[in-house]
Amino acid sequence: AHLTTTQVFTGDKTFSTNLSVFNSTASAANTGGILRLRSDDGAALGDDHRLGVVAFQAAEDGSSTVQTGAKIQAMADATWSASENGTRLEFYTMDGNASQELSLTLDSDLLATFAGAVTVTGALSGTLATVSQPNITGVGTIGTGVWQGDSIETAYIADDAVTEDKLANALLAEIDANTAKVTNKSC
Repeated sequence: AHLTTTQVFTGDKTFSTNLSVFNSTASAANTGGILRLRSDDGAALGDDHRLGVVAFQAAEDGSSTVQTGAKIQAMADATWSASENGTRLEFYTMDGNASQELSLTLDSDLLATFAGAVTVTGALSGTLATVSQPNITGVGTIGTGVWQGDSIETAYIADDAVTEDKLANALLAEIDANTAKVTNKSC
């Protein structure tokens, strides 16, 4: 059956095969199919209360025992009001026997918090505000910066890199060596 007007379903409903949302309006930045998950008990949404969840489930055996494999849920970051609607998205994955793990949170302060390590396979662009990693193996070329609160010292610059300090030290060493030769010459 095709529903061509607005329909409101209350209680649990099961749709076999697919649930499709179509919008035949000409494509634009503000059109397309919309699936709305609404939480409305007649009162303002409370802090850390859930707006809605999309769960991805499948059978784990031949008896149709269903488990959730992953889910995305929207949670209030504060009690809602006319001037506050802070929300975060939480992405859960499962590892082990039906063990939900919060993997990623996108919060209302525009921060992404990963529960585990982050692997980037492409280029990382932009500015990193804070990086903390005890085992950095490479960072590419650093144009400017400080090392442990001080300007990058000559000792940390590769031997084959020419710097004013390294050049001055090399010239001073050469001058000292030549001075020693002249001083030790017998006439």
